[in-house]
Amino acid sequence: MTGPDPFDQLDRELDAWLSAGLTATLWWRDDDAGEMSSGLDRLIALSERHGVVCGLATVPAWVADALAERLKDATSIEVLQHGYAHVNHAPRGQGLGAWELGLHRPLEIVMAELTNGREMLCAKISGGILPVVAAPWNHIDPALFEPMVEAGFVGVSAADARPKPYPVPGLLQVNGHCDPIKWKGGARFKGAEKSVRDMVEHLTARRLGEADRTEPTGLLTHHRDTDGACWRFLDALMARTRAHGAAQWLAPSEIWT
Repeated sequence: MTGPDPFDQLDRELDAWLSAGLTATLWWRDDDAGEMSSGLDRLIALSERHGVVCGLATVPAWVADALAERLKDATSIEVLQHGYAHVNHAPRGQGLGAWELGLHRPLEIVMAELTNGREMLCAKISGGILPVVAAPWNHIDPALFEPMVEAGFVGVSAADARPKPYPVPGLLQVNGHCDPIKWKGGARFKGAEKSVRDMVEHLTARRLGEADRTEPTGLLTHHRDTDGACWRFLDALMARTRAHGAAQWLAPSEIWT
């Protein structure tokens, strides 16, 4: 005997959106890109199979020639900037977590790395590089927001429901809300039920007006740490949502326009 379908709760929530005449917008961000791998090949194949565009958060200092070459033909991938070198600069032992985009160094140095990183991405990868910063470890100090706008960035992405769409004028924040990986004790799939619940919680809060209804619900993946069970979950999630009339996957370029 099989257990309950973990996607039933998602279907019920999407049904509620449909009954209310609303569209549940979704988006997909994948972190820590830099080198080609079997995982990244699998991600590209998944995005193409389901017609879901992935915002590939790419670390400028990691970009290899093989990645740049592969992305030339990957029409379902749009590149975001994932910090600069994905290096933690927060002091150890203070319970701060890992930060690259904090003020543990002078702001001018952090901004110089971000602007240099954007130039590196544009030089190495052909096609459109969105001027959007996906924060490593989902940590970014708000003091960077105005300088980012001045430097030409139009977007930022971290985690959890955003407090407001524009933390400063000209900078749209859209976050990730469902990370299917459990990180403590070693990266592994947290399970379909918990992963679906994370997505449903944000969708429900949006529908009820308890969270910003205009913020697309974000799927946040990490292709380098995704195991077989998690890949199968992602495949099923995209198939299920693509088949539902209330769900709409947005490309990052549709969000940050």
